[in-house]
Amino acid sequence: MVNSGVEIKRSICTFCAGNCGVLVHIKGQEIVKIEGNPEHAISRGFICERPRYAAKWLNHPDQLKYPLKRAGEKGQNKWQRITWDQAMDEIAAKLGSLKVQYGAETLAVTEGTVRGALFWLRSRFCNLFGNPHNAFHPGVTCALNRYSIGQAIAGWRVCDKAMTPKKASIERTNCLVVWGNSPTESLQRASAWMSERRKDRPLTMIVVDPRITKMAEIADMHLRLRPGTDTALALGWANVIINEDLYDHEFVQNGRSVSTS
Repeated sequence: MVNSGVEIKRSICTFCAGNCGVLVHIKGQEIVKIEGNPEHAISRGFICERPRYAAKWLNHPDQLKYPLKRAGEKGQNKWQRITWDQAMDEIAAKLGSLKVQYGAETLAVTEGTVRGALFWLRSRFCNLFGNPHNAFHPGVTCALNRYSIGQAIAGWRVCDKAMTPKKASIERTNCLVVWGNSPTESLQRASAWMSERRKDRPLTMIVVDPRITKMAEIADMHLRLRPGTDTALALGWANVIINEDLYDHEFVQNGRSVSTS
């Protein structure tokens, strides 16, 4: 699409694993604006602040494009530009000397949530460096346990349902419990999917949260429990489900359900 010399191209944002649909406004060779694509099947026009400011970051005069080496004392903010080869050689030499002096374990790496899914590259580097403590990455701190729990209760990673709802039986659920989470603030793709899902078929939504969140306002039932009483509520639910024989025996015994409705 071209309008007033501005070409609009459909793309996706890959700042995180969500891959939200975006419309990129291009004038000449410059990206002038990025906005959400309302026709995208998953994000439906939603985008967070990252792509909104991407064009500003891309064209900012202070954007870091080259290796810089400190030229003065720490804190003086004095830098000199060096080549990539020099930067890589100096870093390699420093890491090599630290390894010889203190061992490969002297190198520590950590990160938060996946941004671009390149943590495998860091993992491979640690392996080649001889560092066995490659434990501080999202695969260990959050992704593995979430995948395991999701596989057990829904057949797939539950938090991916905003991206790939048809991969699990949650896409066919008639009751959704949002417990201690507010997707409208933390995972808008999920809240968008929930809203669309409720249009297609009945979906009872129960929110467990002491706060009155946006998700709680649209829920069918809001359970405002006192902070610290989550376990009591969970055990109470389990007691009723078991004693009143409300659970799926086939699923509990074999990990699958014979029902598709």
